[in-house]
Amino acid sequence: MQNKALRIITEWLCNVLITLSVVPGFLLLGNIFAQVIASAIFCIISLLILDLILKIKPITVANSLCFMTVFWIVVALIKQILLHLNNGSENFNWFHLFYYDKPAMLFVVQFSCILYFIVKLLRNNDN
Repeated sequence: MQNKALRIITEWLCNVLITLSVVPGFLLLGNIFAQVIASAIFCIISLLILDLILKIKPITVANSLCFMTVFWIVVALIKQILLHLNNGSENFNWFHLFYYDKPAMLFVVQFSCILYFIVKLLRNNDN
């Protein structure tokens, strides 16, 4: 029972940290280099902490990446709908919904997670 509770806590903690990894990139709009570096560093530090403390598995991170992607797409859709309702315009402009910087931050976090586990796998193979 205690092992199952620890697994659930690990999964939710991983979901939260991976999902929040894109926030530094969202806050640094306009400087793509800073966006990429900030999101990647936050993601890798989160993975290191989770791996050192809770020994996360790649499947947990994969599920968290799916959760993160769905979460930010839903947030973008809700934000776009609210913007449309507040402006009251007839035209629905979806152009800014998926402008390059936001999907790029999702990709950076996904790539950072993949890179982390590739390095971990290569390191374990050397030992």
